[in-house]
Amino acid sequence: ILFLAALAIQLLPGCAPSPERCRLEQIESIIDEHPDSAMTLLDSVDTAALRSDRDRALYDLLYNLALYKSFNDSLDEHALKHAVDVFSDCGETSLAIRSNYLLGNMYRLSDKIIPAVVTLSQGLELASQSGDRFNEGLCALSLYELYGKAYDSKRQIKYSRQAAEAFQEAGKTDWELYALLYLSSGFINTEQYDSALIVSADILNNKSVYSDSSIMAMASDVMAMSASKTGNIPLAVKSYANAIRYDKGALSNGIFN
Repeated sequence: ILFLAALAIQLLPGCAPSPERCRLEQIESIIDEHPDSAMTLLDSVDTAALRSDRDRALYDLLYNLALYKSFNDSLDEHALKHAVDVFSDCGETSLAIRSNYLLGNMYRLSDKIIPAVVTLSQGLELASQSGDRFNEGLCALSLYELYGKAYDSKRQIKYSRQAAEAFQEAGKTDWELYALLYLSSGFINTEQYDSALIVSADILNNKSVYSDSSIMAMASDVMAMSASKTGNIPLAVKSYANAIRYDKGALSNGIFN
């Protein structure tokens, strides 16, 4: 409540030429960390006062992004397609990529595999060409998840590796660690257990992971599975014990698809 109150003060009309545009830009700045608060603020926007196609496209993008981040997959295909066109025409590459990312994930969640591959690949290519490493990583991770539906572990390895490298260059260590977990799952699924051991060790040796027990648990689980497959039973037993100690609910379920 205090966060919303403080932000509401910042969002009071005082920008020229469009107070609502300023409101949207402020919402854009907090939506990745506070999607629920962003949705509350979006509901307060006077959409009738949005003066341009660009402002309306930004509202649609932010609204759909808030839905997606709140695990609501009822995204608006028409609005997102329009946002892709508007931001592409305006030369706002980052927003065009994020619109592609959301549209591709809408297709992925609806099991529309071919449109999802095409749309996410377009976003990935655009992000790579423009040097937008964070959005490149997001699109690559979504392609990883998409190819999990097709049980294509080789492509999962390709895109999780690309995501990890992109997040590293973007300075997004938390995202990088999750991408590395996905990479390790690809190695498990293709029986490359030595590679999975190396990646899981890299994760566990990263100081940034110590504050996230779920990542510690999943990385320990990967190490245990890989050690067991390579005949290192003492390491397997120790790693399973660590995984249970960190978070017993995270074992061998979420990332291996």
